[in-house]
Amino acid sequence: MPQQNLEPQYYQDDGIDLFEIIQKLIASKKLIIVITLLITILGSIYSFQRMPLYQSTALVEIGQYQKQNQNQIMIQILIEPFDALILELSTNFIHNNKLLEANSENLEFKRIDKKNNKVLQIDFNSPSLATNKKIINELIIYIEKRHLDLKSSLIQNITARLEPINKNLKNSNARSIQFDNLLMSSNEFNELELQTTILKSQLEEAEFNFSLLQEQADLEIQLESLMNQNQSRTQFIGEIKVGAVGSKNKLIILISFILGLIFSIFVVFMKDLLKTFKERSA
Repeated sequence: MPQQNLEPQYYQDDGIDLFEIIQKLIASKKLIIVITLLITILGSIYSFQRMPLYQSTALVEIGQYQKQNQNQIMIQILIEPFDALILELSTNFIHNNKLLEANSENLEFKRIDKKNNKVLQIDFNSPSLATNKKIINELIIYIEKRHLDLKSSLIQNITARLEPINKNLKNSNARSIQFDNLLMSSNEFNELELQTTILKSQLEEAEFNFSLLQEQADLEIQLESLMNQNQSRTQFIGEIKVGAVGSKNKLIILISFILGLIFSIFVVFMKDLLKTFKERSA
């Protein structure tokens, strides 16, 4: 039986030689330092040339009026629900970008805390204090005008609802007088069946009259509350607060350094790759 020639076979290791990579980086350390330093300096120049950013904050108290709930308890109702107001402002001034002179991405509407549903906080950032003040004032004027219009609409609506109620109450009182006269006439003739019918009609009329009086009282309270400017008016609270937004210079310089280091290492490997390619081509 022929003996097999068993000779050791050697395979080329295609793995990454970490020691060789480190040697290449050490050999090119001057190039790495120069490129990293250059990009870091460019990042530093950019960061210090950036205009400072200012944040302006304003608080707006949403107007409210009184209304009776189902338990006949007086409660405060906002002229416009908080979430509806934020949606209106976000749609018009952020998504539709009504603030043509400013970047609407720097605008934010929020409540000052979760429990407070009647104070709106407006935040706006820009490099110009004058722009901040102008934009905040425009927003405040818009909200106040919008709520004045809503308030006028509510007053007109309540007034329109009161007119038929007052008319029905007047007719109800007239019918009550007629029932009283009929009841007096039936007493004279001892008409028991007629008296029972009249009394039943009077009871139904009294219930109808009572419901009208309740609705009338509720609407009149709402109307009086809306007419009271001090209680229901949407208004700006305090003063516009202005402060500088935290500087990002250190972060920009750090990112520049990291990018410069990565780019310099990439340049070293590209340089080595081109050198190897030229040697093989020669």
